[in-house]
Amino acid sequence: MSTTCPFACGYKSDDGYALQFHIEEHHTENSPFITNDRPSLPKRTKFNDRLIDDIRPSESGAQRRESEWFKCTRPGCGEYVALFDVDEHLAIHESIATIDTDEQQSTTDSHSTSSRTTVTTKRHSESTRKKLTKHEPPKQSTGIMRYFMGTSSGSMPLLNPLKHHKPAGRLGPKDLGPHAFEKAMPANVRRDLENNARPRSENRIGIDGKLVRKMYVPNETPRLVPILADLSDLDHNIATAYYCDEHVKHVHKLSTDGNFCGFWNIQMLLTHIYAVSSRRENRELPLPNILRMQDTIEAAWNAGIGTHGRVETGGIRNTRKWIGTQEAAAYLQQIEHGVTALSFKSTKSSRDPPACVQLLDYIEAYFLSGRDAASRYGSSYVTELPPIYFQRAGHSMTIVGLERRVDGDRNLILFDPSFATSSGMLRLVDGKVAHARIETLMAAYRKDVGKLEHWDEFEILIPQAQDESGVR
Repeated sequence: MSTTCPFACGYKSDDGYALQFHIEEHHTENSPFITNDRPSLPKRTKFNDRLIDDIRPSESGAQRRESEWFKCTRPGCGEYVALFDVDEHLAIHESIATIDTDEQQSTTDSHSTSSRTTVTTKRHSESTRKKLTKHEPPKQSTGIMRYFMGTSSGSMPLLNPLKHHKPAGRLGPKDLGPHAFEKAMPANVRRDLENNARPRSENRIGIDGKLVRKMYVPNETPRLVPILADLSDLDHNIATAYYCDEHVKHVHKLSTDGNFCGFWNIQMLLTHIYAVSSRRENRELPLPNILRMQDTIEAAWNAGIGTHGRVETGGIRNTRKWIGTQEAAAYLQQIEHGVTALSFKSTKSSRDPPACVQLLDYIEAYFLSGRDAASRYGSSYVTELPPIYFQRAGHSMTIVGLERRVDGDRNLILFDPSFATSSGMLRLVDGKVAHARIETLMAAYRKDVGKLEHWDEFEILIPQAQDESGVR
């Protein structure tokens, strides 16, 4: 897979080390890539407002090629990003920055003549729905369902249950991140994880202009799924869209030194599981912090669940080591919640679809299975289905929906824990007007085939569905 130089000079290489050498040789003087091993604090310069720190692991040669991580120095980020992910990571930052800039300009210049679009969303009333063009599911959807139910006359399903493989031995930075051999996280990071995601209260101005006291968690955004469903419906390029349970929250990383993306994604699954439990028990359950979640995974290993994880990681308690699908499965099984784990992998056969198409086919069939009980948001369907843990090399996200475009292409809709919710989306959540284009608002959530085809393997983890009586 070829990677483009982030400085837009046109250089490409499929060798991460060669690309790094190119950056050092041609872009060092005014580069936003800063090496940590220089004796003095380097001068930081701006390139299209993009700032990235070059984090060099201590390995050399072949080991180093597998461990190229950069630390994003965008305010509030600090994410460790793989070399091959830099372009996409920065593109999302820029789309969010565009929204924030538009919102700031709209407050200072209400008479702007720019091409910004004013967007407001509201769940469609019955009378409005009747006036909307009726979008039926794609003609191939029945075939997709038959395909995965095993009744299709086509080829056998390419579903591969995620196997509990034999331990491959101790993993390194390629799989566990820059802190793969950390014995204990810094005290300040631990304090951040303990304290910075606790519920807080503040006074906010409601839609009616009155002051309201509200409780909130700094890194959680509720009520986002219905907004996305409305935006999909308002986008003329989208024929139909399907979404998970509307109670799923977007959980994003705290401003601290470490990614922890696997844990944030488990928390997003828990927002669905806890929402169902809360309705059943009539009480709201707070999410566990990452330190408690690490303890739960260690307890799962002690109980014989996914024990190879301990061999591969060397233990994760009180560290910033990355986790993956296997650890997420161990966590949910330890709290006695069933899961389905699957993998999708490209093969050498030209007759088999690539991993990204396998994935999109399965996700579309999954959401179609919940269509009958779904709520309509114009051409969008909000189901009662759980969200899906989504893993590819170097990063995990949470699948919350799928869009089928008018031209037949599809977009995955994902909550990425690396990024906070944009100011425009927060305004829509609060029932206010957003001054941004729909495609700009949706950019941080959409992944089309063009973005997915860079990877030849994916893993997903689906929490077992349950109703409000607790039946699974």
